[in-house]
Amino acid sequence: MKRHIAVLAAVVSLSATAAFAAVQSPVGTQWDCILSGGGQQGIAFITFYDDGTFRGYELLSTRVRKSSVSDDLRGAYTDVGRGTQVSTNRPSGYTNLFGFGPISGPWGYDDRGKVVGHFVLEIGEDSEGNPQYTNAVSFRASVVPGKRLTLLASSRDGKITYSGVPFAGTPDLSGQWNGVKVSNKQSFVEFFDLTSVTVENPFGDEYADLGDYAGIYFTLYGQGAGYDMRGFTLVSTRKKIGFAFQSTPWGNTNSVLSASFGSWSSSKKGVRASTVGVEDPMTAITFKASKALTE
Repeated sequence: MKRHIAVLAAVVSLSATAAFAAVQSPVGTQWDCILSGGGQQGIAFITFYDDGTFRGYELLSTRVRKSSVSDDLRGAYTDVGRGTQVSTNRPSGYTNLFGFGPISGPWGYDDRGKVVGHFVLEIGEDSEGNPQYTNAVSFRASVVPGKRLTLLASSRDGKITYSGVPFAGTPDLSGQWNGVKVSNKQSFVEFFDLTSVTVENPFGDEYADLGDYAGIYFTLYGQGAGYDMRGFTLVSTRKKIGFAFQSTPWGNTNSVLSASFGSWSSSKKGVRASTVGVEDPMTAITFKASKALTE
C-alpha cells in the first residue's frame, strides 16, 4: 500500500510539473520587454529555450537624479561588440547602469509554477579581460503563453519589472539618421546610419545569435562635431526605442558612453524618436532623432 501511495505521489508531482509547463511556459516566443523600476528604464528582447536556458539582449538607460551630484563619479565600459557595453557610476552610494549587452542564464519553475532564473551582467574589463564589476540578477515571472510575460528582477541596485509581449515587428529603420543631443545645455548635431542585425552581424561569436532579433540595429560610422560614434538601437513593438552610443573624440582613444530611452512614431514623413537618458560621467541628456527624409 505504501509503495502505491509513493508511486501515486510521484505521478501527481509529475502531472503538476507538466501542468505548470503547459500553463506557464515562456518557450516559443521572442519576448519584447519594456523595463522600469530601480532607477532603470529600457528595452530587452528575451528568448527562453526548452533546454532550461534563456538568452537575449537589453539596453539600459537611467535618469540623473538631483541628489546624484558627487565628486565620486566612475565609469567603465568596453568597445561596441566586445563584452557588455555598460557603464556603472556610483554617486551618493548607489549604482546606475546604462548601455547595451547580452544576457543569458538558466531558468525553471518554482513550487507554484512560476518561472524563475538568474543572470549576471559583466560590466567593463581590466587589462586582462576580466570583468571589473558584476551585477547579479535573479527573477520570478508570470507567463500567459504567447501573450504576456511579467518578470520581476531583483538585484543589489533594486527591483526592475520586465513587461513583455510577443515581438510583432516594427517599420524598417535602416538608413541614414540625424539627431540632436543636448548635454549641459549644449546641442550636438549627429549623423549616423542604422543597419538591421538580421541583414548583417559584424560582431562575431560573442554576439552570434544577434541576427535572430529583428528589433536590434547597429551603427559603426556615426559622427558628431569632432567625434565618431558607434552603438546599438533597440526598437520595441510598443512604440519605445533606446539608443546606446560610444563617442570617441578625434585623435583620442577614450570613449564616452551614452544611453537614452523614449518613444518613436512613424508617419508619411518618416520616423521620429524622442528620448532622455545619461552619458558619462553621469550627465543628463535628451536625444531627438529622425530618419532622413531624403530616403
